[in-house]
Amino acid sequence: MIERRLDAARVELAAEKEFDITLVNTSVRDVCRELLALMAVR
Repeated sequence: MIERRLDAARVELAAEKEFDITLVNTSVRDVCRELLALMAVR
């Protein structure tokens, strides 16, 4: 299961350049706050 998650993370990180913004999930509270702020701006 861990290997599968690491494989998915590698694919997602490789696609990072395709997006304007990258959110790093350091904590659920922090990333939710960042996402909501981004949604309010756009």
